[in-house]
Amino acid sequence: MLKVRLSIVSIVSIMSLWFMVSPSPIAAQDSPKATGTECTPFAIRQDTDSFPEIEGKSEHQELWALLFPYHLPIRTDEDIKIVWRMTGVGTFQLFAQHTDGTIIPPIWGPEEHGGSSWHRPGEEWGTGFHFPKAGCWRIVVQYGTDSGEVDLLIVDPPEWQIF
Repeated sequence: MLKVRLSIVSIVSIMSLWFMVSPSPIAAQDSPKATGTECTPFAIRQDTDSFPEIEGKSEHQELWALLFPYHLPIRTDEDIKIVWRMTGVGTFQLFAQHTDGTIIPPIWGPEEHGGSSWHRPGEEWGTGFHFPKAGCWRIVVQYGTDSGEVDLLIVDPPEWQIF
């Protein structure tokens, strides 16, 4: 029994280490690149009079995500609209990566917005995502030469639902 536990612990440790040091499978020169190694869901700010928002992480620019969820936490059975604001210049692109290495593009967007009532610095774009599995997802954003990220917790829907 002790050997089995040690083997399981060893396998989990090796897999965790592999995830933290393995390069992203996207090799295109202009593709966004992850800026960190460990996926930890970011704090979601929510005032009573606004949609939930997240301050992203970027080395040189400001990055914000405005969420339009049906539920919090976000569920695997729903599409979610996310509006982004980021300072900088250039082409805006993004993808999401699960801790197991699965990479997904947005289901729509990014669509540049000409203006809005959301008051955060930078240009604004809208995107849609559908996360196929539960866990921590890192959305990696690149705007010109700078990149940033937002980590989200995605959960499976409850087994029961009241309509």
